[in-house]
Amino acid sequence: PAIAPMNAATSAPTTSPICPPYAPSVSYNAVAFQVSYILGAGWIGLGVSSVGRMVGSVAVIGQPDRFGKNVFKYILQAPNEAGVVKMDPSMQTLQNANIRQGRSTIMSFETLLDWNNGQLSFSETGDTQMIYAFGFQNNTLGYHGEHRGSFVLNLSFCTNPCNKNNIACVSNDPNYDQMHRLVENPEFIVYSKLTNL
Repeated sequence: PAIAPMNAATSAPTTSPICPPYAPSVSYNAVAFQVSYILGAGWIGLGVSSVGRMVGSVAVIGQPDRFGKNVFKYILQAPNEAGVVKMDPSMQTLQNANIRQGRSTIMSFETLLDWNNGQLSFSETGDTQMIYAFGFQNNTLGYHGEHRGSFVLNLSFCTNPCNKNNIACVSNDPNYDQMHRLVENPEFIVYSKLTNL
């Protein structure tokens, strides 16, 4: 069956009116992610989009298996399973990528900010339009129904000292700077942090 198009953005860009323009003192070239599907069993997808929709995006999709290494980059060419195309081996540049499943499903990976030859890549200092989707009690990639959406990620927001007490920079995982709770039941949370590879 066809995969439904993404909804409009489900969270607004995170900005602070009290902060002056900020230039980070440390330069980063990568981002670390953890995507947590709490008390849920299914495949997980997280990607970058130009307009917050599936078609035309680049995404990381993890499908749980006994080895935990079925995590790859895909080009999303059409709103169906045939349009989800694994990228060439030369573009499979993720590091420390894994997906594990117990009572919950958790996918982690690190990637260079420029993960797609300058197209649909992550911004170190500005907004990046993100998309997500997950299989509801299904580890095999397929139709996700309403289990998808989009949000805006600003990786630099929590590196700015004047935002340090902002609620948007609170993470319940000390390994990450930000958390976006995108779905409440079951919980679907995206953690992120700028880093270097």
